[in-house]
Amino acid sequence: MVDENKMYTIKDVSRQLKIPVGSLKKWEKVFVDFFEVHRTKSGSRIYRDGELKVIKKIKLMKDKNLSDDLIKFILDTDNGANNEVPEQVASEYDLKYAEIVALQNETVQAVQNISDSFEQLKDEFKQETKEMNEELKTAVKKEINEGNATTEGIVKAYSEEALNNYNCTHNEFKSDFKSEFKDVNEELKSEIKKEVAKGNAITEGVVQTYSQEVLDNYSRTYKQLKKLKEQVQREQEENLFLQKKVEEREELFQEFVQNYRQVAASNEENKQKRKLGNIFNSLFGIKKYI
Repeated sequence: MVDENKMYTIKDVSRQLKIPVGSLKKWEKVFVDFFEVHRTKSGSRIYRDGELKVIKKIKLMKDKNLSDDLIKFILDTDNGANNEVPEQVASEYDLKYAEIVALQNETVQAVQNISDSFEQLKDEFKQETKEMNEELKTAVKKEINEGNATTEGIVKAYSEEALNNYNCTHNEFKSDFKSEFKDVNEELKSEIKKEVAKGNAITEGVVQTYSQEVLDNYSRTYKQLKKLKEQVQREQEENLFLQKKVEEREELFQEFVQNYRQVAASNEENKQKRKLGNIFNSLFGIKKYI
C-alpha cells in the first residue's frame, strides 16, 4: 500500500526519477494544472506520491519528444482516473509511434535524396562549364594565331550557350524536385487521414508534431537549395567576367598586331628606298642619301 503522506524534496525527486532540478521547476510552471507542488514554511518544495505519478508520465512522454501541448492533452484525457496507462493502450501507442517515426525517416531520406540529386546536377553543371571554358580558350587562341577579328562573336556565342545550359539544368531540377516532394507529401497526407480516421487522439497529436518537423525539414532544404543556386549564379557571373577580360585582351592583341604590321610595312618601304639609292649611286657615282 502506497503511503500518500510520504514527502520528497526536489533533490529526492531529481535523484529518483533522473530529472534535472531545472526541468522540475520548469514543468511545475508549464503543467501547473496537473500537479501542485507544496511548500514548507521556509519555502522548500515538497512532493508527494501523487505528484510523482504525474511527473513520471510527463518524463515518459518527454523522452519520446512529444510537445507540451500534446502532453497536456493526454494528461487532461487521463485526469481524474489516477491509473497507469493500460498495457494494451500503451502497446498500441508504441506501435503507432513507431509507424510515425518510420514514415518520418522515409520522408527525411526522400528529402536527402533530392538534395543529393541537386548536388549531382551542380557538379555536372560545373564540369560542363569548365569544358566550355576550355573550348573557349582553345578557340580564342586559334583565332588570335590566325589574326581573325571574329573572336568577339565566338565569346558571345559560348556565353549564351553557358547561360542556356544553366537555365535548362535549373528548370529540370525544379521540375524533378516538385514532382518528388509532391509524391512524399501525398504519402504523408494519406497516412495522416488513416490515423485520424481511427479516432486515435494520441496518434493525431503525434502526426501534427511530425508534420511540423517535415515542414521544418522542407524549409531547411529550400534554404540550402537557394544558397546553392546563388553560388552557381555567382560562378556563372565570374565566368562571364573572365570571358569579357579575354575578349578585351584579344582586342588589344589585334591592335598590337595591326600596329606591328604598319611599322613593319613602313620599315620595309624605307629599306627599299635605301636599296634603290645604293643602286643609283653605284650606276652613276652620285652620293645621295635618302
